[in-house]
Amino acid sequence: MQRWEHCVLMPKPVMQLAAPSESGWREEKIRRDESLGDKSDGDAFARTMYQLGLDGWEMVTVDGNGSFWFKRPSEEPGGPTDIEALWR
Repeated sequence: MQRWEHCVLMPKPVMQLAAPSESGWREEKIRRDESLGDKSDGDAFARTMYQLGLDGWEMVTVDGNGSFWFKRPSEEPGGPTDIEALWR
């Protein structure tokens, strides 16, 4: 049976990316990076969405809070998503 990794991109109140880990949900703030061409927080959000797509993440829903939920096939059956591995 196919297993899935999941993550959520939350644009408000602070833009962050979160994923389950062995110790609970881990979160990473998404910040504007002018060296990558970000001129606004919207640019940082768009860059993050684009990177998730490149890394095999598929958006599955947007919830009532405006958070974007993603999934991708798990490389390790039954293993939790590690936030640092989101960008592999």
